Amino acid sequence: MSNLPQLTELIAAFHNALDGQSLDFAGSIVPRHGIDNEVRLNIYRSSVRGIQTDALQAIYPVINALTGERFFRAMAQRYLIAHPSTSGDLHQLGDRLSDFLVSFGPAQALPYLPDVARLEWSWHRAFHAADTRAFDFAKLAQLPAEQQAHIKFALSPGTHLIASDYPIHLIWQANQSSSTEDDAVIELKDTTVALVIFRHGFDVVIESVGKEIFTFLTDVQKQETLEALARSHAIDKLLVAAIECSWIDHFYV
Repeated sequence: MSNLPQLTELIAAFHNALDGQSLDFAGSIVPRHGIDNEVRLNIYRSSVRGIQTDALQAIYPVINALTGERFFRAMAQRYLIAHPSTSGDLHQLGDRLSDFLVSFGPAQALPYLPDVARLEWSWHRAFHAADTRAFDFAKLAQLPAEQQAHIKFALSPGTHLIASDYPIHLIWQANQSSSTEDDAVIELKDTTVALVIFRHGFDVVIESVGKEIFTFLTDVQKQETLEALARSHAIDKLLVAAIECSWIDHFYV
């Protein structure tokens, strides 16, 4: 047990070296086969970065298609340096790409790119989300009257909301392998969209919705109480619609 802190520090130093945050780790490597320690470390670093970049391409195929593979892989290297992975799960990689693209100079020519990244990350999260549960109407009906005003509803695990000043759902659709609209013209100006991304069975659906239901779902996401929701929305209509679509799957007090 006495060597545990030293081992922990060694693993942390190795992790930092792979992310380029430590320049002196090579001195801790035992020389072997006559290969320079820094060269050996760079080989391992390149392998890890290659795997991570491949994972990002799999998560963001539309961003890759819009920018081109060469640009994407160069951008991914910059992103991985700025935001090193904190998880061993490659599915968690890329959660901050949208924010990164906002300030990434070479991407400024495509101002809709950050929102497309948000859409792809939401699609990815919805695909891997837990299954939606059946809404428990019986439990809701059994709540005492004095508790009902304090009910808070929750979006299902695979439901995500995105508002954008660009028709990102059309951009996404046009860049799918199944799309037949190769020559379609997408108008970027004066176009705002409100999207609900959710999983239906084994499929992920991207649905454009009206302002009324989107604002309601946004307030649900903000954990507004039933009493507050009823003051601002046509609660009977909107709540039933959201539950029927499996966008809301449970509640709590």
